[in-house]
Amino acid sequence: MTALDEAPDDSRQEYAWGLAPSHLVTRRQLRERGKSPGKSAVALMIGKAWGKRVAAVLFDPALAPDKRPASPAQRASAAKATLARQIKAAERRGITAEELTTESDPGPGWADPDSTTPSQEENIMSDNTSQTAAAAEKERVKSLSQRLRELDPNGRYAGKSSGWAMADEVFTELLDAGLDPETLVDKVRRGTRNGYQASILMRSIQDNTAHRTPDQSATPAPNAVPEQQIRPEPAAPAAESTAAAVPKEEPPSTPADTSTALRGTYGQRMAFLVTSVAMHQSLQQRIQLDEATALQQALAEAPEGFEDAARLSSNLAWLRQDIANFRAKDERLLATSEWPQGPEGEAAVLAAALTWFDSGEEPLASSATRWVSSMDAHFAQGWGIDVGSGEWKVTFEEGFDAGEVQQFREADVVFARANAAFEVLGSMKNVPERVLEAVAAWRGEEGMTAEMTEQYLAGESDRHAQLTRDLGSAGLHPDLRAGVQFIVDYARGDVASTDLLKTPILVNPAEEVRGRVPNMLDTFAKNKAHAAIIGTEIAVMTEPDRERVRAAGKQIAAGEQVDTQLWPGWVNRSELDSKVRTFARTAREVAVYADALSTGEVDNIDDDIQVELASMVDDRRDIRAMLDLQGVHPIEKAQVLAVLADIDTGRIDDRTLPQVLLIDERSKQEADWARHGSAAEQIGDQAVSEATEVLERDKGRALNPRSAVSDELDKVGRGLGCVAQGGHDSKELTRLRERHSEGMGKLGQALAAAEIEVPARMRVRAIIDTSARKAGQHGRSREERDKLWTNRIRSGAATAARAADAQAQHAAVEAGQAHLPERACAKRPDPSAGQTTPTGPAARVSRLHHSEVGR
Repeated sequence: MTALDEAPDDSRQEYAWGLAPSHLVTRRQLRERGKSPGKSAVALMIGKAWGKRVAAVLFDPALAPDKRPASPAQRASAAKATLARQIKAAERRGITAEELTTESDPGPGWADPDSTTPSQEENIMSDNTSQTAAAAEKERVKSLSQRLRELDPNGRYAGKSSGWAMADEVFTELLDAGLDPETLVDKVRRGTRNGYQASILMRSIQDNTAHRTPDQSATPAPNAVPEQQIRPEPAAPAAESTAAAVPKEEPPSTPADTSTALRGTYGQRMAFLVTSVAMHQSLQQRIQLDEATALQQALAEAPEGFEDAARLSSNLAWLRQDIANFRAKDERLLATSEWPQGPEGEAAVLAAALTWFDSGEEPLASSATRWVSSMDAHFAQGWGIDVGSGEWKVTFEEGFDAGEVQQFREADVVFARANAAFEVLGSMKNVPERVLEAVAAWRGEEGMTAEMTEQYLAGESDRHAQLTRDLGSAGLHPDLRAGVQFIVDYARGDVASTDLLKTPILVNPAEEVRGRVPNMLDTFAKNKAHAAIIGTEIAVMTEPDRERVRAAGKQIAAGEQVDTQLWPGWVNRSELDSKVRTFARTAREVAVYADALSTGEVDNIDDDIQVELASMVDDRRDIRAMLDLQGVHPIEKAQVLAVLADIDTGRIDDRTLPQVLLIDERSKQEADWARHGSAAEQIGDQAVSEATEVLERDKGRALNPRSAVSDELDKVGRGLGCVAQGGHDSKELTRLRERHSEGMGKLGQALAAAEIEVPARMRVRAIIDTSARKAGQHGRSREERDKLWTNRIRSGAATAARAADAQAQHAAVEAGQAHLPERACAKRPDPSAGQTTPTGPAARVSRLHHSEVGR
């Protein structure tokens, strides 16, 4: 991989992030193995984090020398430096160096192991506590608990000084009596009906416990309730009966009822997570609304000179700002009539609807009510999930079969992929009608029923095989057939059997660079050494485009402010690829949490899951916006949207993304490099596997993975894999050969020490020699393919430029002829004037390789 906005330090091999061979390690991993870097830095792994490119230097342990052990002088120097740091730290704490280094008598039983100090501690506390005192303390705690239950929660903020003081007094006495704060929170929640009252009292408890020492409040009681499981209910309606407001002793509930494990389909588990997160978020927002109302009322009724008025006003201002923020977001979500995109979008809309559906604020309440009804029906009918906005508890119908819905969604994605290929091929002028008919048969008919989806999904491989046979018997030109086959396989998300060097050039390499120019110029502004890499990247552009980039670079070098967006509206494919992979990785983390929640492994909603869902909303929005920019081919847009849909249905994740996500030549080249690296690793692994089988047959038992033979064999295998990677200069190849010879010698010694028979050793040697030849040939093929890719990208850009020039000239001629005056002389007859021009797919004659370059 060639770094785009970071110049390489040398000619070391570069890999995309996560695609480096497994035998290469980082500096820390190398040192953990007892090796020193030396001259073993053989590769760079290039990635992107937080919008910036990062590079990790990779080392080959087989080439790295062993670390030298520290000498006595070095160890003494290290000990001296450590002591100096300890003395400085002690002096900062008022301890002199003499006090730190002077030894003192630790007392009997420590310095002398034979001391007669008793092994059991003596009871230094008085033993005269009577049962009467214990009973009195128990009665006191019981009385305080009763006072807490009888306390009017509204008195805490109703402006009544007596109620205020009483609450603080009760909380303080209970905590001083040893009652655990979490147990006290549980008692408060049980003794209050309204959610905002409970939250207010809980905050008061937190204020009381904030200044307490860990010994007083950090030890949980045996029956303590975890704070994450506390889910206050929303405010009760004003018309609620008095009997309903009587406090009831019931365990705290969570919005997600996980009393019975839900082991349904992927979509059902995600629906359960979505509704649970939405319920949790809406409860949090409703509590904030009720707290703001209570604080506003308390300030209105507070007596003159109220001592906490300033603090309450500050809290109210903070609450109002927070409410304004999520209210604006909720209004935007509820105002749309389009169904939200993905599970994360459904969670955001449902949370907003549950927050405002009974608020009475129009038109917000009406929109929220409509969305609650739609969401309730969607989750109940499709996944058997009951939102339960009345009881504020998410439940699922036991035994509900969501398999048909899951199958239908997966079949819909498969059909969308096939239909995208059909539409793109139909828009090309050189694809015959018989080919389109074969592709339509592979795609299938629209309007599938739920009963047809299972057969449709099961028969996809057979339909694809039939399409391949139809293309072979259609009598197409080899280039045209290869192009059609690539578009079909790319739409399926599987191009493993396709030689990417023989695929059509559908994205103009000269225009593809435009989207990456801003990043390259920004990097150049920070480090002028990147000029060389920028020159290499823009070499495929047209001369006017290159001059435009050079002019911007000269202005940056002169210290001037330059707008790096030379071509606004062009897609940056590196950012698009990174966004899709980040989205897929986050979705997998969310899916893991959904599985744990549905099976009962976790029984609460973590705030982190809300953050991840919110980030997925932003990433999906950015991805869809990028797909609408210039430079994106229609089949690429369909592919990325299908990838997002596959992630939503659980068919793929970040580990199983399509090998070729985008079809520009640079992305294809990176995918080709990844294939080459994977094949290189397999050469070394296969050699080790075959040699191990020979040794195990000779010894009649399994080879110990920790033995010297296994260790030396693994080193030889990794060395073969490194050779097979290719891209080495003559010096590196010489060093690799020397390492291989040295490793073979050590392996022979280990085999002899393990008493392996000579015939078995000779077979092992033959296997490794054969693999070494394969590794050398595979490594040389990398250089050949790199040259072919370079020529392909340059020729593709030149072809596209010629096609663009011809099209511009043709347009200019047509524009000029439209305004020419009538000429007196006769026109030369047009040879094609007497020919009829056929229409339809059968008359499409332009070549597939270049017809779509300018799109």
